[in-house]
Amino acid sequence: MGMTFGHSNNVLNENRSHILAIFELKNNWIYFKRIEIQIINKEIIMDAIAILVSIGAVIISVISLIIARRSIVAPLVVSLLTEYASDDFLNAMLEIREFEKKSSAEGNNFSEVYKKEMDNESEVGNKIHKARRKIAHHFHLIARLINMNILNEKDVMKIVSKDQISFLIEVIKPLESQLNPQLNNHPTYRLFDEYFRKMSVDDKDWRKNMMW
Repeated sequence: MGMTFGHSNNVLNENRSHILAIFELKNNWIYFKRIEIQIINKEIIMDAIAILVSIGAVIISVISLIIARRSIVAPLVVSLLTEYASDDFLNAMLEIREFEKKSSAEGNNFSEVYKKEMDNESEVGNKIHKARRKIAHHFHLIARLINMNILNEKDVMKIVSKDQISFLIEVIKPLESQLNPQLNNHPTYRLFDEYFRKMSVDDKDWRKNMMW
């Protein structure tokens, strides 16, 4: 009987030891699991920080590009506007407009008269030729800057008006075409033809684009 009781105590003690060992293993598992979760959370936080830093770097790069572009475009816009507002440019436009009116009043096509004056190497032809070149160069330069992706459509809307493009297409283009018929399809005129159509479709929307 005594042996049986003692054996039972040993079994109980052994079971208790097993149970304690299981609890200890469980506690250790929970402890390590918590550490693992903390490590994972730290990795997630670090990844999130890295992503935010990358996004910040991209934003800074974009802002830098915008600032750099403005530093290039702003002087160009000012230069082109200054040239258009100059007395020389105004005189060139007035000379051509006066020549156009005089030719039309006499019942002649002003571009054909221009061609005859150029062929005769007259003083009038030379004067209109210089005026035409000055104005045409202004618009060809703008078109070239657009094709080089230095200026965009919104920049152009700040530089030129609908009336200016109308003068280019209706007056300068016919004069240039008389000298070289191929110029009638020049990329500059195709470009400003497109801008003129956009301005004509909705003048209000175009005026909104004039804002900086």
